[in-house]
Amino acid sequence: IAERAGIISDLGALVIKPVIADLQEWQCQQIEVPKVAVNVSAKQLQTTEFTQWLAESVRSAGLKPHHLVIELTESVLMERNDINLPVLAELVACGFRISVDDFGTGYSSLAYLKRMPISEIKIDRSFVEHLADDQGDQAIAAAILTLGHTLGHVVVAEGIENEQQLRVLRALHCDVGQGFLFHRPLSRTAFHELLMHESGSK
Repeated sequence: IAERAGIISDLGALVIKPVIADLQEWQCQQIEVPKVAVNVSAKQLQTTEFTQWLAESVRSAGLKPHHLVIELTESVLMERNDINLPVLAELVACGFRISVDDFGTGYSSLAYLKRMPISEIKIDRSFVEHLADDQGDQAIAAAILTLGHTLGHVVVAEGIENEQQLRVLRALHCDVGQGFLFHRPLSRTAFHELLMHESGSK
């Protein structure tokens, strides 16, 4: 609806600005600044000023671009990839990392994995949910990991909720995991407290 109404860029900025402000605050407090992923829509990506605005926003906050991961679904990457490819190349040239969300669920072409300047792919939670007892899902996860690693990408598994799923993913040499097993979603304040605790700050 936001894309059709022509307000997606403004809405996207309302999401990204607080993330940059939080990263800046944590850095000023000498908290180890984590990488934070933000979702970007196709329309937002295709606006000519997006890369310049994002780079300037990060620079003005005294941050490094690698602190921010630009997360796109594979359907977004495939939509108007004649436009997306140079924009992604520009983002990478600025120092941003590109992550492909929901990998394996859309109409993906393996060719774009070779052409697009991405650094990370995410195994969709639909392949992780029954990973402990479904050989088909295990085979798909293994194939995605092999493909991703061969191309030099970091592979992230989404939706990890139990130790059995985690054991399988570790056995398959998955790089990164996310999901409720590690933590439920937190408010800004609660996440700040968690960072303070993890960094050993008082």
